[in-house]
Amino acid sequence: MGVNFKMERGYCPYFIYKDTKFFIQDSKDYKNDYVYTLNTVPLNPDNELKFYSKDEALNYVREIKGTKLVYNDGSRYLFTNHRRKYIVNGNYVTIWLLPDVLSGTYESYKECLEFSKHYVTNYIKNLSHGQFKLFGSGRQV
Repeated sequence: MGVNFKMERGYCPYFIYKDTKFFIQDSKDYKNDYVYTLNTVPLNPDNELKFYSKDEALNYVREIKGTKLVYNDGSRYLFTNHRRKYIVNGNYVTIWLLPDVLSGTYESYKECLEFSKHYVTNYIKNLSHGQFKLFGSGRQV
């Protein structure tokens, strides 16, 4: 299977396999030069909760340790902590996992793209052979 990262205007180059999105993120380092990393994020929300009211939904998120308000347009609210983002829309809270960085930094996009293609190809091969890496445990099953 060929792994080809798609480019769309305004979005990071990405590749989707099943329910996982891999993408190459650019950012500036301490010298103000661009560096590139491979990241991954699930395509589906981690959870969606329904509350009786918007106030109850907001209180639920505000009570989660380490959350801070990032955006508020009057009807929708975005909160984050170190692992998740919480979107409050009316009386619903949608919880998303934040992206995981899968690589070190690369000084060139081309180097990062080569690594990313190799990494994703191996990821797909390992999944097809029944090997899964459990996040946080560091063990293979």
